[in-house]
Amino acid sequence: MNPAILGGGLYGIIFDVNPEIRKDEVIEAARLTPGMFLLVSFHGSLITAVLRSYNDAAMRKHIEILRRLARADRIYVAKVPFPPCSIVLSKSDWDVVRALRGDPQKPYTTLSQELGLSSRTVKRRLQRMIHEGAVFAFPAVDPNAARGVVMAALIVTYDPEKKEDLDPQIFAKLEAYIWHVFHMLPSEIDGLQSTTFNLALPTVGRSKEILRWTQSLPGLVGARIGLYEEAETFFEVFDEEIGKRVAALS
Repeated sequence: MNPAILGGGLYGIIFDVNPEIRKDEVIEAARLTPGMFLLVSFHGSLITAVLRSYNDAAMRKHIEILRRLARADRIYVAKVPFPPCSIVLSKSDWDVVRALRGDPQKPYTTLSQELGLSSRTVKRRLQRMIHEGAVFAFPAVDPNAARGVVMAALIVTYDPEKKEDLDPQIFAKLEAYIWHVFHMLPSEIDGLQSTTFNLALPTVGRSKEILRWTQSLPGLVGARIGLYEEAETFFEVFDEEIGKRVAALS
């Protein structure tokens, strides 16, 4: 759901676990972090995550705890951009959202029977929410289920004014491999901006070629590529808030 509807926001974090620390223990602690929405571990020391925050001050404390557990030299933290959304959702809208949360491919006829609404009404309400940017589809990815490809993430960092120039160059070069691009706003710490290009590559060797090419781009502050180890998506982070909205309107 668009945080503009629920309040608060989503924050992306990127950090490396100190070699002296057991990475699996850091991952276990990260799973228990309040608001954890997406947690990705890459081969080596790299971890990225997305946290749902209703209280930014509390969120920063949780992130600092993670940094200390990982003994990370630094941790990149930045808000995830979402389009503005000013529509007010009715109880029926919230009912549709809650019904789809566990099974987003549920047919309109099934939703109609569950909610006591016509299929046409369900379809119209869902299309309105999508059109207004209130709800989005987001893939829960299992890198261990991939066959014939190597899943990787190219993380690039630059000054914000370089984004408009560099992103199209990278996309044009890697379009055949890109399955998702994850944008973040400039970091509150150093003002730099980060974008992650998620890739499905034919070989590990191709990742090295891509990294060398990316690092040669003028104006880039930094680039690294990580090979997916595991990824977990915790959609239930939205359940409590959705339930509260439905109950309040009942």
